[in-house]
Amino acid sequence: MDLESEGEPGADGLIDDSFRTGLMKEHLVQLHKAIEEGSNCFGVHQWTFIDNWSWLNSFKRRYGFFRLDLETGNRIPKKHGVWFKELATTGSFEVE
Repeated sequence: MDLESEGEPGADGLIDDSFRTGLMKEHLVQLHKAIEEGSNCFGVHQWTFIDNWSWLNSFKRRYGFFRLDLETGNRIPKKHGVWFKELATTGSFEVE
């Protein structure tokens, strides 16, 4: 997967940004280990609900659980957002 571009929605209507899910899973696994070792953490903050562009990478990457179509104003869901909703609902995920 090209990290510079998420591409267009697939047949399921979702934009495939599953690389973010992998990154978040790894972050949460390491965070859990740190908490077990005594670190103090009260929560995790995801950057943004809807697209936000980073000037650090020339505004190429979009961050958010939904893509905003700038021409129509439509919000297009992303796979990472669906995954994160499930995580928030169940409080768990499968470690690979």
